[in-house]
Amino acid sequence: MAIKLIQPDTFTWPVKVNLPKDGGGYEVGTFDAEFKRLPRSRVEEIGKQVLSGDLSGIDAVREILVGWGGVTGDGDEVPFSESNRERLLEIPGVAVSIFNVFSEANAGAAQVKN
Repeated sequence: MAIKLIQPDTFTWPVKVNLPKDGGGYEVGTFDAEFKRLPRSRVEEIGKQVLSGDLSGIDAVREILVGWGGVTGDGDEVPFSESNRERLLEIPGVAVSIFNVFSEANAGAAQVKN
């Protein structure tokens, strides 16, 4: 497959989050994150800023997460909005999982090797 010089503005990627469950252990919550497709230079800059402490991981996620699928409330899908994003980011472990997945996707770490 040829690489396209002009890429779409966003891409989706699955996110898994370990959520504590009653009685100990974890259950895995999953959803599809829609990420802003950023130029390599900005992806690297975000990573450096997060590592140096100049940008919080939460603020990085606010910049890169632009939509989702598979986030539910009481059984119904919850639409993406800034206020719903903030509610999602209040769940421990979610922001870290989102940021890690975005970083791995952009680094090619999730590619299957032949």
